[in-house]
Amino acid sequence: MNKKITSALIALTLLIPATANANIKSQTVSKPTLAILDTSIDTSLPIFKDKIIYEVCILEWTTCPNGKSFMEGPGSATLKPDMYFKSGFDHGTQMASVAVQSNPDMNIVFVRIIGQNINGDRQISYEDTIVNALKWVLDNKDKFNIQAISMSQGHHNLMLFKDYCPITPRTKTLVQSLSSANIPAFFAAGNNRDYT
Repeated sequence: MNKKITSALIALTLLIPATANANIKSQTVSKPTLAILDTSIDTSLPIFKDKIIYEVCILEWTTCPNGKSFMEGPGSATLKPDMYFKSGFDHGTQMASVAVQSNPDMNIVFVRIIGQNINGDRQISYEDTIVNALKWVLDNKDKFNIQAISMSQGHHNLMLFKDYCPITPRTKTLVQSLSSANIPAFFAAGNNRDYT
């Protein structure tokens, strides 16, 4: 499915007012929030003014801005300006832009899950990164009023199974927990026109 269409569908799921969700207990954010798990985001763009309410970096390599594999707060999911367009790291910014344009009345929590080496090349993210990112969203869903998750990073050649999107027990458990909390998780497929 086209990633812009996927983002639009996710944005439409967030049109329901936050007050309509009876499961939100101690929310500190009134607008619905979409958690985007992706490459990086350029928060300096005017379209994101007051929309990106939190940034997180969860990687298996020590490439977060703080030199560690985990970081939260401003600047966690951003890169130096000259690194955004290397190896497709502008993808996260594109996803967030489409989401905000589709539904201007929502917030975004951006979780960076793809590492970048010093030359700007992508680093592979394995299941641990995805599990840790989904767990972070689950743990912080009420604080940020997270209503949906979008992740469109992946490639079947890295998988050990026949299915494009294999669900291992750890990932399945987290997706089920998120679903039980009324938080749908969207995982887009078909990157690089790979129809396999």
